[in-house]
Amino acid sequence: LHCPLQTHNRLRVDGVSLLPHNAHELEEWTGTLQLTAGWHLLELDCLMSSPADPSPEVYWQGPGAPRREPIPECFMFPARDHAVAYEVFRGQGAWQKGLPDLSLLQPITSGIQPLMEPAASIGPRGRCACRYTCAIDVPDPGEWQFWLCTTEHARLFLNGQAVVWHKPTELSPEVEPEVGESSGTVQLRAARHMLEVHTMSQGGTGLLQIDWAPPGRSRQPLPRMALTVPATLQQGTPVFADR
Repeated sequence: LHCPLQTHNRLRVDGVSLLPHNAHELEEWTGTLQLTAGWHLLELDCLMSSPADPSPEVYWQGPGAPRREPIPECFMFPARDHAVAYEVFRGQGAWQKGLPDLSLLQPITSGIQPLMEPAASIGPRGRCACRYTCAIDVPDPGEWQFWLCTTEHARLFLNGQAVVWHKPTELSPEVEPEVGESSGTVQLRAARHMLEVHTMSQGGTGLLQIDWAPPGRSRQPLPRMALTVPATLQQGTPVFADR
């Protein structure tokens, strides 16, 4: 934490204080903490003498990383802003035939998080599925193309309409799944639309990436700033769900 002089700062991760109250006496402070892979709650309290004072800067350095760097914006999100709602479903025997109709099943856990992950990363070990739901803001009308780049069974829906369906090659549990991609196009108005992505793990580490291409423009990753969790999905939903 790089702190301008004459500011009071306190940094906490998952409620654990990493910076003492008298940090205004320091220009720079470092601390270490053991973390599990996943989402963690970071809080920074800052008391400045004037609005014109510079703000503190937070850096991190992970295990094996050669140098410290600012925490990337894509890894941070406010609790209810630019995120996705998720539901996790436990695998069943019938799932050997492919991705099931998740609307007929009850999730074992749910919550809100910044990005979409493969089901293998967010769900329990073994075969499991995940449903992501969010609103996306489409700035231009016309034909939009969407891609699913993944190792898993996956479907992408817009306003309830199936746009992309990816069916990977079935492999034995001992073999790491290969990355494949599928795409589809849909006519959209310049407005907010409902997006759902369903994905089912085949084992392994998994990968899930969603790209889109606006009318007349090149393919690019679906930006997190275009995603919003509708208020109806936020009520009573924990931000960091117990997995």
